[in-house]
Amino acid sequence: GFPVQSSRDLEVNSSRSFWGASADISVIADVLDATVYTFNQSAGDLVDRQAAGLEFRYFDKGRSAFGIFDYDTHFGQMNLALLNGSLQFDDESSLTLALDYRRSPLLATQNAIIGQGVLDPNDLAGAFTEDQIYQLAQDRTSYSRSASVSYSRTLMQNLQFNADVIASNVSGTKTSAGVDGQPGTGTEYYYSAQLVASDVFTEGAILIAGVRYADLQLTNQYTLQFNGRYPMTRDLRFNTKLRLDQRTRKDGSGEDLSARGSIAITYNWDRTTH
Repeated sequence: GFPVQSSRDLEVNSSRSFWGASADISVIADVLDATVYTFNQSAGDLVDRQAAGLEFRYFDKGRSAFGIFDYDTHFGQMNLALLNGSLQFDDESSLTLALDYRRSPLLATQNAIIGQGVLDPNDLAGAFTEDQIYQLAQDRTSYSRSASVSYSRTLMQNLQFNADVIASNVSGTKTSAGVDGQPGTGTEYYYSAQLVASDVFTEGAILIAGVRYADLQLTNQYTLQFNGRYPMTRDLRFNTKLRLDQRTRKDGSGEDLSARGSIAITYNWDRTTH
């Protein structure tokens, strides 16, 4: 096939092409299955992306897991490693773990054009060797890493408690070939808790109240958020949102307070129009 940069692209660039193959494997019937694949994409005379990967899916009583591992055999680097797992307890509470490592954007020779004012990496051949073009692609590609733990529990029939902790880090990129590198974010942390009440006052009504604290590279941020949905009739629904933020700069230069909200009314004219 021929890849495109966006689903909105109306023209196909035939100078970029790819092929791939995959095989599905049932490791344990109805419990564990996997898919192995290989992928090769070219951009003219250059290797654009060349990878081999594994995807697995695990489902058992109260437990599930899903993972993807994608290794670029051309650049000799891990491109994507994703692992999600969840555990359901006897009291119907659940614990979810998510680990995510990926190159951002996805490692490909096409990334070499970033900041160069060209649309095709082959257009760089007059100024750079093939190996230098491959190195530029790596210089323009950062690492994105995140980990999260989420807990959910039903407190009473129509009230649910959710909490999660997230840590994320995006690396910087290198300065090369006249393009300035971008700084990394450092490790940033997010802590949040939420109460979700359903069927409040009437069937179908939902109220959500949440609090969040973010420990970012340059600021600390506190957030209060309230969302509500109230069905006035079967086809008419009232929605409201309110968010309050306080940002404090770590260098002591000050703080910002902000508030924003919205009110919306949705009417379902029929099954296809609203």
